[in-house]
Amino acid sequence: AEYMGKLREPQMTQRLRTTQSLHIAFDLTPTTSSSAQYTFICLPSLGDTRGEYRRLAPLLAAHGDVITCDLRGLGESDTGFDSYSADATAQDTIALLESRNLTSVILIGCSMTAASILYVAAERPQRVKGLVLISPFAWDHKMPLGIPTLLKVFLNSCTGPSFWTTHYRTLYKKSPEVSDLDNHIAHLKANLNEPGRAEVLKQQVFASKAKCAARIPEVVTSKIPILTIYGAKDPDFPSVPEEANELRSKFTSADSLAVQVIEATGHYPHVEEPELVLKHILELIK
Repeated sequence: AEYMGKLREPQMTQRLRTTQSLHIAFDLTPTTSSSAQYTFICLPSLGDTRGEYRRLAPLLAAHGDVITCDLRGLGESDTGFDSYSADATAQDTIALLESRNLTSVILIGCSMTAASILYVAAERPQRVKGLVLISPFAWDHKMPLGIPTLLKVFLNSCTGPSFWTTHYRTLYKKSPEVSDLDNHIAHLKANLNEPGRAEVLKQQVFASKAKCAARIPEVVTSKIPILTIYGAKDPDFPSVPEEANELRSKFTSADSLAVQVIEATGHYPHVEEPELVLKHILELIK
C-alpha cells in the first residue's frame, strides 16, 4: 500500500493456496542480518490487514525474515471460505509453515490471532521457537450486555466499514504519535467496502476460540517460550491487570511465560511503541 512507503518498502504480495482452493495473501521481508536464525510470522488482529505490522516488521527484519499475513477474507486474501475462526487461521498458518519448510519460527499474533498461534504451537511444536501474544483474546470472553446485538445490527455491508473503523480508532491511546494512522484507517475502510469483507469481519467477531484455548495445556507442556504484551490503556479489557492474572492462571505451570505491560498504549502496542515491543521480543529469543 502506498501509505506504508515512508516506513517500509512495499513487498510483492505472495499467495498461498489453502482449503477450498482459496488463497491467503502474505509478503516476505528478507532479513538484513547475515546471522539471523529465525523467521517471524506476524498475524494481524480481526478487522485488520497485514499493514498492522508496518512499523514492527522493518525492525524485526534486522533479526530474521519477516512474513506478514492477511487473514482469510481481508486485505488481499480471498473471500468465500467456510470458516473465519481463529483455528481456521491456525490451519492456514500451518500450511504456510509447511509450504516453506520453516523450522525456527517466532509466531506473533494480536487479539484473536493470539489464539491462532497457540493452536499452531500445539500442532507443530517442532517448528515453533517462540510465541508473542499481543493483547490476546486467546479464549472466549463474554461480551457486555447489549454489545452482541449492536454488532449484529451494524456490522453489515452498508454500515460495517464506518462502524468498525470508528471503533478501531478508539483502540489507540497514543494516536497522535502514529503519523500514518489516518491513512491506515482509510485503507481498512476501503478494504471492508469490498464485496463480502464486512460479512467476514462479523463472522470473525462472533467466532469461538474454544478449539484454540483447549490447546493451551499442550503449549505449556511443550515449554515453548511465550511473551505476552498488553497495552496498559487497552479499552478492550475492563482491567488489564486482571486480564493478565487470568492469563497467568491458564499458563500456571509454564516456566517460560513473560508478561509485559506497555504504559500509555492501547490495543496495538506494536504500532504505538514498536521499538519497545521489539526489545521485549529480542529478550524472548536470546
